[in-house]
Amino acid sequence: MKFCILLGAVSLAGYASAFWGQMAASDYENDNGQTTIHQIITLTDYNTGSIYTGLLPGGFNGCVASHCAVT
Repeated sequence: MKFCILLGAVSLAGYASAFWGQMAASDYENDNGQTTIHQIITLTDYNTGSIYTGLLPGGFNGCVASHCAVT
């Protein structure tokens, strides 16, 4: 059991240290004047050239008091 935990921790550290890139967030946006706001999050991986985007409902401020999901 301890070996699996150790192996998982080492793997996670390897992935985290292998990321070389940038994260950017858009300004708060509002869909057609509705009351909900969101931000668009963009991750750019300089190693692979990949770009990932996601929608963060409520923006970063919405994640302060509770867990939030990127869609």
